[in-house]
Amino acid sequence: MLLSKPTKHIVTAKGSEYAYWRCYYRDPHGRRKQVLIGRADGPAKISFRKAATLAAAESAKLLAQPAHLSTLGRGVTIEQWVTKFLPLYAQKTRKGTGATISATSVAQATEAGRLLVEHFGKKARLSAIDRESAREFRRWLGAERPVGKAKRLRTRSEGTIRTMLRYASIIFTHAAELDLVPFNPFDREELTSVARKKPYIPAADVEKIIAALPKVVPERDAHRKRKAVTTPAELSALIACCRYGGLRCEDDTHTLRWSAIDWGRNEMLVESGKTGQTRMVPIEPRLATHLLRWFENTPAAKIAKGTSKPRRGADLVFRVKYAYAYKLVESARDHAKIKPWPSLFHALRASAATDLKRLVGESESASILGHSATVSRKHYGQEAIRPSESAHTRITQPQ
Repeated sequence: MLLSKPTKHIVTAKGSEYAYWRCYYRDPHGRRKQVLIGRADGPAKISFRKAATLAAAESAKLLAQPAHLSTLGRGVTIEQWVTKFLPLYAQKTRKGTGATISATSVAQATEAGRLLVEHFGKKARLSAIDRESAREFRRWLGAERPVGKAKRLRTRSEGTIRTMLRYASIIFTHAAELDLVPFNPFDREELTSVARKKPYIPAADVEKIIAALPKVVPERDAHRKRKAVTTPAELSALIACCRYGGLRCEDDTHTLRWSAIDWGRNEMLVESGKTGQTRMVPIEPRLATHLLRWFENTPAAKIAKGTSKPRRGADLVFRVKYAYAYKLVESARDHAKIKPWPSLFHALRASAATDLKRLVGESESASILGHSATVSRKHYGQEAIRPSESAHTRITQPQ
């Protein structure tokens, strides 16, 4: 129980004796606080047993509030707050769009919380972390550490360090809002993303990678001894959606449905898992070729022909896991002897943005890609649901 045992106190006022019970607890900063029980109930009307019952109920109320996450005699520890914060963060919604926090952001916040506990210790008090401790945490993130079974020394990149600091700052900002700490110690650290110019990936290189996919994608799962979880046709369609359609890998591609594709108008309705909004994306001939090839090998094609019954999940275009697809596409890139580039799928989307900007202009390309023209250099958002007819025609019709 958070509260101490009730202690009886008797007060004499206006010739009458009034008895009440007093309980103590420690706030998140270690300050002693008291809770009075039975003070308004008149002279000596509450027994010790009833006072203990009321104290237990009051203790439960305090523990239900994040601002009273302390145990008797101690302030809130980092481990206690991280454990309480992560479920709250997963339920938050983004301002403006109302979309929930993505699973990737929750995973990064979880990793930042784990690193905070690992560095400062499980018993470190949240209020004991100051700006010098934040700078020390940054230096610790940049130091060499053993990785993998071979325990090889590796260092985190500057981008990874800033990402972990950014989520650590989010954790402490929320704690400061609830008065668990007087201020956010990470508020003076460099938290912005590292600006990198993404390389332009020519369409010819992309086709070479697609041609190499049958050589790297296994026909059967060697571990489970069954049919492989993906095929070259699925991966080629995934690559084409990123490079020719400008879709975000996983956030856009893995919410795409066959029923949202209009083959007559050569366009598809994309619902972004990142922004929670939808937009119409024109399907250019190269993208249509790879999508149709993949469609013919899916249960959705049999359902459309009436030779199979509808079943759960058949309408989803892509089911391959992101990490597995990343690994296989990297292998195909190496097999095709294409020079590696960072941010595999993101660079494909950036290359599509370059082509679209040259073809239909900045405003139209922004609406197709799902980000506003004013913030396209830094963030992705949402501007328009459908491009103009002239832009649609110039993209979908062969030159």
